[in-house]
Amino acid sequence: DEAARHVLVVSADGEIIAIIGRRGEGPGELTEPTSLTTTRADVAVYDFGKQGLVRWGHTGDVLAEVRMPASFWGPLIRITGDDAVLFTSLARADASTAEQWLLEWSPTGQRQLAAMVRQPDRVAEFPSCGISGPPISPLFAPELVWDASGSRVAVNTGPEYRIAVFQDGARVRRIERDVSPRRVTRELALAEVGDGMPIPIADCVVPAVEVVQGRGYADVLPAVSDVVLAPDGELWVRRGTF
Repeated sequence: DEAARHVLVVSADGEIIAIIGRRGEGPGELTEPTSLTTTRADVAVYDFGKQGLVRWGHTGDVLAEVRMPASFWGPLIRITGDDAVLFTSLARADASTAEQWLLEWSPTGQRQLAAMVRQPDRVAEFPSCGISGPPISPLFAPELVWDASGSRVAVNTGPEYRIAVFQDGARVRRIERDVSPRRVTRELALAEVGDGMPIPIADCVVPAVEVVQGRGYADVLPAVSDVVLAPDGELWVRRGTF
């Protein structure tokens, strides 16, 4: 819960069985929680304010925090079987480049598993909400899509259906499908935005026409929108759709 600065532990029946963490800057406390992951041994939250992982055991006991590079881009984060941390990063922490990396990081070093060049963010104008200048990605822009389970990682780095699978840092499989690119039109972009884009901090909804005008859109729909690696190694792929 990013607002409350704590983690809810919920049973399969939807019952809250524990609350761990709290707002603060001390051990086991959260300032700007951004991403969460779990392993068989612990629960870990990447805290942007602390620039690292805040960790607890499954019984709620506080574990040692792990400081990480400031170039964390997110939103996904995973911990592999050898305690390495996987996350996406920009080539430069100041976001002055569009190159995005998938990194495997540990206190002893890091290695790059994959990379892609993101479409540059646009400086958008949303006059209906009195907002000018926030950098924002174009609609349908491809992102570096990935997941990990144990020592296996699956990643897609572009609009095509081309998934690389890594085991212990080495590529062991490549899964491709011959999927014809689906062109994006202004009408499809407007339909994607639908009733508009809410901006909670301004208590306002940007009309669809302004969103499409301000953000723009990619030429084609990415063929893969998400991947998930199950604990048994099975790979799930979600296709991109309008």
